[in-house]
Amino acid sequence: MIKKVSLSICSFLFLSLISTVSLSVANAETTSTQNLSGNISSSISFSNEQLKEIKEAYESSVTGEETISELEDDLQEAKTNGEDKVAESISNTIDSAQQLDLNDQFVKESDSTESLKTALPSLQVSLDDKYSVTTDKDGNYQFNNIPEGKYSLTVSLGESILSKQDVLINGTDQPNQTVDVELNMSGDTFYDGAQLMGEQMNMGDDMEDDTAEASTTYYPEYKVGSFKGSGRGIMKIIAKKNIVGCNKAGKSLSKDSSTFPANNSDCAVAIYRGTAYAGNKKLFAYWKNDYYCYIESIQNALSKMGDDSTNVYCNGKKKSSGHYNCSWFRGHSESLHTH
Repeated sequence: MIKKVSLSICSFLFLSLISTVSLSVANAETTSTQNLSGNISSSISFSNEQLKEIKEAYESSVTGEETISELEDDLQEAKTNGEDKVAESISNTIDSAQQLDLNDQFVKESDSTESLKTALPSLQVSLDDKYSVTTDKDGNYQFNNIPEGKYSLTVSLGESILSKQDVLINGTDQPNQTVDVELNMSGDTFYDGAQLMGEQMNMGDDMEDDTAEASTTYYPEYKVGSFKGSGRGIMKIIAKKNIVGCNKAGKSLSKDSSTFPANNSDCAVAIYRGTAYAGNKKLFAYWKNDYYCYIESIQNALSKMGDDSTNVYCNGKKKSSGHYNCSWFRGHSESLHTH
């Protein structure tokens, strides 16, 4: 009797196993997949008046004599310190800056305006929280064999979201699907959005000059949680050592704020050097960190258009990188200061 029961149980388990395997095979055969690829880029359309000052600021920030001189000083310092890889990166940047044709990044449109078109490398592209890839040097991304279904395609840099949209993966229609993301904006929108980065502090009586280093002024350390400045340029001290959520540009309200980012303020310079890095991240690797400021300028413009982008550089919270804002590009400080 015991033997018969054991045999029956074994038979049942065997048949169940066969059924499970058959079901799995059937599901594998019916589940469709699809490859998804595309390109991530930005396009800013400038009027002729804007174009002239933007090109002048771009040229000064990337290829100007002061920029080359600054790079040569950095190169000598790197060599003195035995930093061979850094020296090589600086040397590549010097050569590339001297050979750069500014017009290569500007495209003439049918209405006689010109657009600054830039591929966006090193961005994260994700499908929900399940799949993630990084854009290559030309802003391209590629997903392979994604199961069919509806996904949220998100483009980001660190915690900062630039774009989010729904994508339907349907492998039965075609094996490959292309979804390009071009972040389009006008020059007016770019200027207006960039003001959120560039509006400087209104120097009031409560702001006491401490020390002046070259053209940069730092201030006594203020209490965390206090506010300094006024209007849209007001800043909150969010951490020790006068760390603020966003640094502003310049002391001259009538000069810098009205033309930002078409000036030589540190934030504006970082935007153009970040743009050069986006154009060729290998040749301009020395300006890698400036790329974060370029992305911030794009995000601010997108936010003015009411899209779903999220800019974390001015939210007052420490990022996964350990920094609080985008002003941690090479040789710069996150502490409260003006120029």
